[in-house]
Amino acid sequence: MSQLLRVFYPNQWVVIEAIKAHTTPDKKREVEGVSLIECCDNGNSAMKSYRDLHRQYQDREFYFVHTSRKE
Repeated sequence: MSQLLRVFYPNQWVVIEAIKAHTTPDKKREVEGVSLIECCDNGNSAMKSYRDLHRQYQDREFYFVHTSRKE
């Protein structure tokens, strides 16, 4: 996750879009660039927003994360 997200949105649930990402040889997804889509009040709200975005834009790569996590 972007260090800037963690600084500007500490301890918050956010929905992000991967702008630059790739899959490693051992099949892990590494996200190198993100764009903030939405800040959410709680995990349930973030998951709902993620699901709605994923249904609407199936070719884009969205995640919902808590900014307290480093990865």
